[in-house]
Amino acid sequence: MNIAFFHNLPSGGAKRAVFGFVKALVRLGHVIELYIPETANEEYLSLKPYSQNIVIQPVPFTVGGLLKSILKYYQPLKSIMFTIADLEKSQRLLAEKINLSDCDVVFVEQDQFVSSPFLLKYLKKPHIYYCNQPYRKELVVEQLLDNLPNKTKEFFLLHMWRDYIKQKRKIMDRSNALFAKHILTNSFFTRETILREYGLNSSVCYLGIDMDIFNHMNLPRENFVLSVGSGRIAPVMRPKLIIVSNAANLAWKRFIEDLAQSLSVELEILIDISDKELVELYNKAELFLYAPYLEPFGFVPLEAMACGLPVVAVKEGGIRETVVDGKTGVLVDRDHVAFAGAIEELLKNPDHRELLSQNSRKSIDSDWSNDKSCVRLLKFLCFQIKQ
Repeated sequence: MNIAFFHNLPSGGAKRAVFGFVKALVRLGHVIELYIPETANEEYLSLKPYSQNIVIQPVPFTVGGLLKSILKYYQPLKSIMFTIADLEKSQRLLAEKINLSDCDVVFVEQDQFVSSPFLLKYLKKPHIYYCNQPYRKELVVEQLLDNLPNKTKEFFLLHMWRDYIKQKRKIMDRSNALFAKHILTNSFFTRETILREYGLNSSVCYLGIDMDIFNHMNLPRENFVLSVGSGRIAPVMRPKLIIVSNAANLAWKRFIEDLAQSLSVELEILIDISDKELVELYNKAELFLYAPYLEPFGFVPLEAMACGLPVVAVKEGGIRETVVDGKTGVLVDRDHVAFAGAIEELLKNPDHRELLSQNSRKSIDSDWSNDKSCVRLLKFLCFQIKQ
């Protein structure tokens, strides 16, 4: 099968998922063609080595595009090198090239600037849109940032401008999504969100883990935990806390560091580390802690599980579909006392941690590998070709 892939993603979990799909498809003998705007991140987990044809479309900055973006769409301040209208034009040109190509089907990923890409409006080839989540206002994050000290006088006006942009982007996201012929997504939780936001049905195609990278190395466990949540643990048994991120808001980073110091928590924040370093941390930590708000899928707990690292997570969003409470990890309500209690219980019980570790690795092998995910995807791609 000849499959065209489109994305306009930054680094992160979504790009890792696309990389996993492409790598597995090529291993099974399928031909991959890559069609991307120049704004797509191809430095992180590049798809180019796996693609037999690569088309990179320029995204210029034009005065006409700027005026159209301000009047019709929106123009985010961070995107001063191009305009949203010019981004749409580049994706229209990409769609025209795909329509003239020999590809059998198109895999469309999301766009870091507009969520559902403009490409969907112009595709005539059979295609699938993989929607990790509809555009959402990060209300919880904004409330946390609003409470940071030392806000400038311009903060209120900036907040109003961001609200305006988010409303425009939400409208644009839904408008583009309505052109999708078939939507795939990562969890039943996200499927319900898509139905609420777009009024469209979608199919769940679970993602998988690259077991060539994330694997159990049998390293001795050390006295630290990954992620957030140990502030309520008794000082006598409180481990070091390591937070790993591919990016960071500096004001928020300083706030967390000051908070950790006030609570006598030994904290280390690591930014944009390599996969090798990340896998070593997974293999050395005693626990992985995960407490995002309404995470659509939760790729990271699966990475930890593949490395045999037990997970303690808040039972929200798609995490409820990947972590089995009491078998591959521990799920708790969003309550800091309950979260800390679950951590303490596991820290005191190495035998239970080892059982969770063994079950986690078995779960990844049986259900969550890239190859299993690729088989699920192929069923949907073949169905689109036959229609």
